[in-house]
Amino acid sequence: MSNDNTVQVNKPETLASILEYLQQESIFSAEDKCSQDEILKDCPQFFVNDPSKKLNWQQLAECFEDVFTKYTAETCELKEQIEELVQKRKTLFESYEKLDQERAKARIEKSLSWIITKEDNLSKFKSEVNTLLQTTDSEDKPARDKVT
Repeated sequence: MSNDNTVQVNKPETLASILEYLQQESIFSAEDKCSQDEILKDCPQFFVNDPSKKLNWQQLAECFEDVFTKYTAETCELKEQIEELVQKRKTLFESYEKLDQERAKARIEKSLSWIITKEDNLSKFKSEVNTLLQTTDSEDKPARDKVT
């Protein structure tokens, strides 16, 4: 019994078809291919599918060592770049935080100044109202005394 829902996928079999497949699937870009070609150009004999040829294991080990060294160097370089970017990000966040604190402080000081001004205006108004009430009360008392 066969399953009709299965899709047959042609898997790449040669290095060229593997690289083409990886590019089609957007697994790596043409720039990556160039750097990979540079690394692999020293070792073309490892990609020939000829059973009559014997592998030179020393040469293979040297090629591996070369590839691994380049990989390690690029990885270290990327790690340094990431650390620099993290440090820049940290500095930017610290700057932003300080700027934000200064803005908040300025807003609070402005609000506090407005509140103090309003409180002063209210206390002046209160004192004027009290004075007016006292004046009104003192003027009304004799009139009340006269009426009673």
